[in-house]
Formats: sequence, structure tokens, C-alpha cells
Amino acid sequence: MDITVLSPMAEEYLEPKAKFAGARSDSLRGKTVGILENGWTSMAALAEHLHVILTEKYGVTRVRHWVTGISLPAEAAMIDAIAADTDLTIVGLGN
Repeated sequence: MDITVLSPMAEEYLEPKAKFAGARSDSLRGKTVGILENGWTSMAALAEHLHVILTEKYGVTRVRHWVTGISLPAEAAMIDAIAADTDLTIVGLGN
């Protein structure tokens, strides 16, 4: 299964399009989930809530959390670190 990653950034900031493929799992149990957010208070609160739900309800072993900054895209090094350290990542923007 191919997953297409879309970016809301202006075209001049986009790098060549990448596709990520991974096997879909029937469960989140034992997985590492990343949360990438932009630092707005509302998203930070939601990320904390997601952390609790993911671990208590769905058996996620570990939740990693990254913040990009309110108006900044994630840098390539951050995206590489997220990809290397998580089974899946939730990306959220709050305002």
C-alpha cells in the first residue's frame, strides 16, 4: 500500500514529492506513535490528551512529541528523526 504525503506549504518550499509505503497494522498495541505539532496552545493540549488515549486505550508503548514552531515547517532532519523513531505519526495544527 502506498501512502501519499501532502504538504500545505507554498510550492517554492516543497522538495521533490516523496511516497512512503508501509504495512498497515491491525492494532496500535506495542507501537511507537509520534505527534508533530506547531506549538499552539490548543494543539499542545490535544497532543497531551492524545498521548493518554493512545497509551491507555490503544496500548501504544511509546509516544514521541515534536514541535515545529507556530509558522515554520518541520526541517528535513526532524522529519528523518520522526520517520526513524516511530511506526506512525499524527500531525496536528492548532490555533
